[in-house]
Amino acid sequence: MPARSALVILVRQASASVLKHAGPTFMSSARVVQFVALTNAGSFCAPTGDPIHNRASAVPCRRVGRARGPSGIGRAMPYYDTEVGCAYPRRSRDSSEMSTANKVQCMREKIESLATVVLMVAAATMVGVYLSDRSRTSLGIDAVAIQNWEQHNNAGIRLGSADAPVVITEFMDFTCPHCRNLVPVVDSLYQSFPNEVALVFLHYPIRGRPFSMELAVAAECAAEQHQFWEMYRVIYSQPAIQSLDGLYTLAAAAQVPDLEEFSNCLIRPHESFSRIIEGRRIGEGTGVPGTPWVWLNGTPVSSPTYHALVKAAEKQGVRLKGP
Repeated sequence: MPARSALVILVRQASASVLKHAGPTFMSSARVVQFVALTNAGSFCAPTGDPIHNRASAVPCRRVGRARGPSGIGRAMPYYDTEVGCAYPRRSRDSSEMSTANKVQCMREKIESLATVVLMVAAATMVGVYLSDRSRTSLGIDAVAIQNWEQHNNAGIRLGSADAPVVITEFMDFTCPHCRNLVPVVDSLYQSFPNEVALVFLHYPIRGRPFSMELAVAAECAAEQHQFWEMYRVIYSQPAIQSLDGLYTLAAAAQVPDLEEFSNCLIRPHESFSRIIEGRRIGEGTGVPGTPWVWLNGTPVSSPTYHALVKAAEKQGVRLKGP
């Protein structure tokens, strides 16, 4: 198929979709625009129906020259009938009747055209406001800080100075691929600003996901041997486990010193791991929608990119500086 033909087909399909969803008001406005353009060109095309689909049935364009009236001179004024979709000289019908009908019709079409423009501008404005709000929320600009967030952080595992002015709290699930993508972001921020940034990990295992709770328990068992953050990075850097035997492989990679003690820890009831239970309780109580979910000094940041976290910190009056 020639490129030009393909382009024509795409344009027709796009136009048809617009006309289908915009409704009769837009159709009327489209015909008015088409008619005005042809009038300015000195010719009139008279579509018998939809100007997009019925191109083959359109009446050929005809030039309307000067028509002699009673005074012998004068130009024939066009009349456009939106009911039948045709344009013809007004003087082809009764002059007074067409003049009144034409005025009423033109007024209605002008109002409809104006209403269409107003609606389009209003819709564009609403979309702009919506996108702006989402952008501001993603940067943590308009979000509201969680009450008692510092107390909630006591249920997590902290990395960094207790006096750090920026505390990033992360609700994580060890089987979540999006959490895996967040790890290098927060690690990079922590390594860039070790004196200003601290990390707090809160368990938020998603119910029903295979190995979600088992991996949370394995991380807690590693934490009992002071290897939580090593286990944390190994879990997110290694391929997803396919069986419980994979927990021992992860523990070895995280250099957990006593694998027998680690094995005995794994078989304990899940309810005995208070940090896991408390992390889930806090997440549900504060409206965490899923993982990963991030607070910066207690303020949610829904799109926690490196740039967004730095900007959110600056919004709270903390300008991050390197060592």
